[in-house]
Amino acid sequence: MSESEGLNTNDIAERINKSISTTERYISKLKKAGLIEFRGAPKTGGYYVLKQ
Repeated sequence: MSESEGLNTNDIAERINKSISTTERYISKLKKAGLIEFRGAPKTGGYYVLKQ
């Protein structure tokens, strides 16, 4: 995942070779840590890395 590219849950799961449920758990932890955010509409948006 990069700062300029928004990825949905399915794309991330495919890239890291994990199940959707595992990926959702990882995403939840990253959001709580303030490292990523979701931008856009639920069906077409994606997750973005926040600048630190």
